Amino acid sequence: MRREFKEHLAELHEIMECAIYSQEVAEALTHFKGRKNTFHSGLLIWVHNDSNSIDRDIKPVLSKMRLEQESDIPVYLIDAGRAGFLLKILDDVKMRCESWSFYFPSIGTALTVDESRTRTFLPLEIIASDVVPILTREGERSELLIYANQAFDGNSYKKLMAYGLKFSLGLVSTIKIGLPDYNAATDAPEAERARLAFSERDEKIEPFSFNRSILSLLEEN
Repeated sequence: MRREFKEHLAELHEIMECAIYSQEVAEALTHFKGRKNTFHSGLLIWVHNDSNSIDRDIKPVLSKMRLEQESDIPVYLIDAGRAGFLLKILDDVKMRCESWSFYFPSIGTALTVDESRTRTFLPLEIIASDVVPILTREGERSELLIYANQAFDGNSYKKLMAYGLKFSLGLVSTIKIGLPDYNAATDAPEAERARLAFSERDEKIEPFSFNRSILSLLEEN
């Protein structure tokens, strides 16, 4: 796998270098109503059809590889594990609300001050992130959902609450934090203790699991 990955990465670097000078790409950018600031980046999608490891995260394997730095253009990786995480997010948010959009926080997203921070698509830097913010709307009520691709514990939940409060800028009164393994029956006391670190904040903050199961009924009731 490592040799094949390096070959695909080298090919992607060649494509990116050509794209910088491509007239066709330049013309497409003039018609695309996306961001005002334009940067070239690469996206490498690595998926497979092995049902026994369909959600496999290949980053631990790649961390042991020595990759030659052939270009200063950033490359983002979507493997089966990342794709599965994004699909679970979409399934969960569609179940929760009809009106929603991805939220671009002021941290790590290159938007100018006059650009909207809600979009129907995700920028590459958030696609490759373990934290994906979404803004939902129901009438005049808005909520911020923070989906995190990490296991629940008091410290990680506390950090996610800090992210949510910083992302929201006081614009919403409810922040919900989704983790894959949160269990309301056993984890609620630890979540409540972690919430005490932000006792001066009035926002309602709730954890939930985005892996749908019978345990989800405990969070809804």
